[in-house]
Amino acid sequence: MQQASLPLIQKKEDMYMGLKANKKYMPHLIAALRSRFELSEGGQIHYLLGMHITRDREKRTISFSQSAYINCILTRYQFDEIRTVITPMDPNVALSKEQCATSERQQEEMKNKPYREALGALMYASVGTRPDITYTVSTLAKFSQNPGPTHWTALKCVFAYLHGTQHYTLTLGGISSPILTGYCNSDGMSNPDRHPITAYVFTIGGAISWSSKHQDIVCLSTTEAEYIALTTKYSPNGSNFP
Repeated sequence: MQQASLPLIQKKEDMYMGLKANKKYMPHLIAALRSRFELSEGGQIHYLLGMHITRDREKRTISFSQSAYINCILTRYQFDEIRTVITPMDPNVALSKEQCATSERQQEEMKNKPYREALGALMYASVGTRPDITYTVSTLAKFSQNPGPTHWTALKCVFAYLHGTQHYTLTLGGISSPILTGYCNSDGMSNPDRHPITAYVFTIGGAISWSSKHQDIVCLSTTEAEYIALTTKYSPNGSNFP
């Protein structure tokens, strides 16, 4: 029996994006849309929501890049000439609430630092095509209410990392029989507040869904933390399931 192969239509404001598995359905769909809406065809998609999209039909892959967006935010926050680093977070620095701005001097130093705005810009890159910065961005978000100079330095480190890796792309496909695969882990009890970090990634010939965030409850053992991580990974909630 031949499987149904229907088009998928995604609407972004006043733009529709169509993904199809079988070309014979598209003419009928386009005709139906034209009968009700004013429609213009833009051809093959190359750019969408800050992402550059390229396809290699011979290798059967599709790649997504946010290099233009990353270059834009580097310029916006005046990090376009920052010295590059090889990791998004300094492994020798442990961020904590004790580093928040408490003294008048620290508060004055952080007064004009666009911490929240820059962090929001990084979040869009993180959820779009850059799972390699997701853990760091999630960690920095914990201090967004009252960041200190140490947190601002750590945030600049992410921009420095992106400055040297803005050409990275997220590529899907390339295999004949893609299989949905999920990976999940928890860091156990490494945090002083006993809130472990849950991280997961789902792949189908490339990463399609990922997350890294602190668990909401206090765990009494690493075993409990691992079970909670698995529950989060396979939750039916739409935010945790691809």
